[in-house]
Order: sequence, then structure tokens, then C-alpha cells
Amino acid sequence: MTNPFLVLQNVADAVVGELNNAAAGTFSMAFNAARTYDTELKLEEDAAKALSVQVLYGVPEVEMVTTSRFSVHCPVEVAVRKQCLVTNTAGIDSLVSLAGEVYAYLASNASAGNPRVLADYTTACWEDVEGETNQPVPYDPDLLKESNQFASVLRFRYVVHA
Repeated sequence: MTNPFLVLQNVADAVVGELNNAAAGTFSMAFNAARTYDTELKLEEDAAKALSVQVLYGVPEVEMVTTSRFSVHCPVEVAVRKQCLVTNTAGIDSLVSLAGEVYAYLASNASAGNPRVLADYTTACWEDVEGETNQPVPYDPDLLKESNQFASVLRFRYVVHA
């Protein structure tokens, strides 16, 4: 049996690759996505000044399909973060827009009944789970108000059949 945590790591790395290899002009702001284990939304002051797009993953769910085949359901989060004053409406608007662009890019074709496949891990397909994942979150208003830090966490779920 394949290690489900390795599958999850590969999916997260493929999401990073998907974002970093997007065609020029796909996103309104330039960034370099990175996989991380840092789940703390609040960034240190120096790190918060630069735009940060981080890919994290949760605990995989393994579903036995047959005695020799299984599916790994992989929750992945993409966090868009940057220091931004709560009074900077234009700056916040551009970050909300970027988060929406990232969401739309990773979800493209999923709504048309064609699961989004990751280019660097073609056995990983977007998995639509109503009400649980794949819902865009514009930003965390409390973090913005308390720490002057914008943070939007986008939750996705992919499935790999092995």
C-alpha cells in the first residue's frame, strides 16, 4: 500500500507547481508559492511585508475501494497573506482579487463536470465536497483588524486513486 502521507505531500507539491508555473498574466500580482507546515496565520512583522502564498495540507482520508485498490482524499489549503493596513481599501481589494484568482485557477473546469487534474501529479483530481471544502474565504477580518495582516485561506480537496 502506498503511503497516504507521501501522496498528500505530492499533491501539495503539485499545487505549488501549478501556481508557480501558471502562464504569465494569470494572476494580477506576482508571487512564488511554497509548501509549508506553518499553520499560524499571523506572520512576523518582516515576513508580513511581502506577499506570501503558502500551501499546507491536512490529514488524508484513506478509503479502501477493493482489497488491492484505495483512494486517498487530500485536503489542501492555500493561504494568501500580506501585511496591509485595515484603512488601505485598494490594497485589500487587490489581495481579495488575487485570492479569487487563485481559487478560480485551481478550480477551473471543475464546475463543468471535468475534474481539475494537477499537471505535476496527473492522478490527483479536484474533488467537489459540498459544504466541506472548495469554498473561497475572502479574508480573516479579525486578523486584519488586530494585526494589520491580510489572510485568505482557500480550502481544496483532491483525490488520488491508487
